[in-house]
Amino acid sequence: MGANGKVRRVLATMVKVARAVRDGFPLTAKGVLLAAGSALALWRYGLKQVDLLLLVVGAVGLSLAAISLLVVGPAALGIALGLRKPKEGEPVILTTGIATRTGFTVRNFWFVPLLTVEWQWETPDAEVRTDKEAGRRREWIRPNRRALLQEVIRRFVVRDAWGLAEVTFRRREPRNVRIVPSVGHLRNVPVVRALAGGDDFYDPLGAPQGDRADMRAYGPGDPVRLILWKVYAKSRNLVVRTPERARSPMQKTVAYVVAGPGDEPAAGAARAAVINGSLGVSWRLGADGCDVDATTADAAEELFARSGNVAPDDGGRGLDAFFARVAAENGKGSARAVLFVPPRSGPWIQRVVAAARAQAQAAGGKPSVEILVCTDGVVNELPRKWWEKLLVAAPPMDGARAAQKELMNVTSALAAARVPTALVDRAAGRVYTDAFRRMAPKDLQPSQADERKALKAASGAKKSEQTEAA
Repeated sequence: MGANGKVRRVLATMVKVARAVRDGFPLTAKGVLLAAGSALALWRYGLKQVDLLLLVVGAVGLSLAAISLLVVGPAALGIALGLRKPKEGEPVILTTGIATRTGFTVRNFWFVPLLTVEWQWETPDAEVRTDKEAGRRREWIRPNRRALLQEVIRRFVVRDAWGLAEVTFRRREPRNVRIVPSVGHLRNVPVVRALAGGDDFYDPLGAPQGDRADMRAYGPGDPVRLILWKVYAKSRNLVVRTPERARSPMQKTVAYVVAGPGDEPAAGAARAAVINGSLGVSWRLGADGCDVDATTADAAEELFARSGNVAPDDGGRGLDAFFARVAAENGKGSARAVLFVPPRSGPWIQRVVAAARAQAQAAGGKPSVEILVCTDGVVNELPRKWWEKLLVAAPPMDGARAAQKELMNVTSALAAARVPTALVDRAAGRVYTDAFRRMAPKDLQPSQADERKALKAASGAKKSEQTEAA
């Protein structure tokens, strides 16, 4: 292990040195070929063999390379010296997907012909566009991922219009940057159905749960005997009876944001639930990468930004510690948990399923966890033929969107937890409570035999009630 670590460090150092040499070398591959070919044509054929045509071609080629160096070199040196010791910028709060002016400006070299100056943010992940005002270029930033950082790393590229010369350098700017996820079209959508608040203590002479008078959408793992078949016959939607609160006990809502591939919609949906009050009056919010939970809106904003620093493979690692903190404060099974998860597969699925099963055991076998799979739309990918796979590359998938096939795989994996699951579309601003019932595996859906058995039991119970009444 020690030898392998040393080899990796040496390779990383070599790559870093090679990148630094490449960024500082003023000529591109095109410029090197042009300069070498022009020098060969000028010296060997133009001067030695007195070939006037190649003499002119070589002179013109070397002149173009020299002009490119004279244009790019001084401009890059001037910009680099001007940004050598950047002052600490003012703190900035950004929202993913929304362009915002940061206050950073660079001198506009309008008087230098054939010059192009571009820069981008390497950390955090964001898109940069600029406009011109008073002889300077102003920076507008459009973040792609939430983050909480104390510095910004910019990568500047100074090149000529022909692409013969190019100089690249990086600059760090000390600045507190908070990037929060966008809520999309979920600002006024009740993402989470909050529990009705009541007394702190229910009636000690009665159970906190009464008759099964309320109803909700059917989820994988619900008993078939609780399905309301009359409602199914009218609306073709499966709903089940749920216990009605006898005294409306106070039950705290806790939520958790799971990191993973394409987790921006999950963080945005959780932020929308905090903003529009869907979590209720008393709530607690946790996220991967955060050891301290949030109980206020201001603390939740920082938590959302900090969770963006977590690697996708580490999603769900903080669930056990979060539930331990909740149990220490409220007791086991006394809080309703809502998990906001990404729409794409990853190591987070196994951790979420294990945590949901553990919570069900702590609550006496009753599901006390709800899962909201959040996405920015579902892409229905058509099957590609073999010759299309060989000749045409597949278009890259947007990290915030999910393919229908991959979403079905996520559904099948989450169905093992046997907890209520719903789909949240941030782009459309809708919550689909029955989407996963249709995509759930066949062994978790009620079969026709189960439906006939449930109908027979219901008719028998109705006859016995009529007999007792008579």
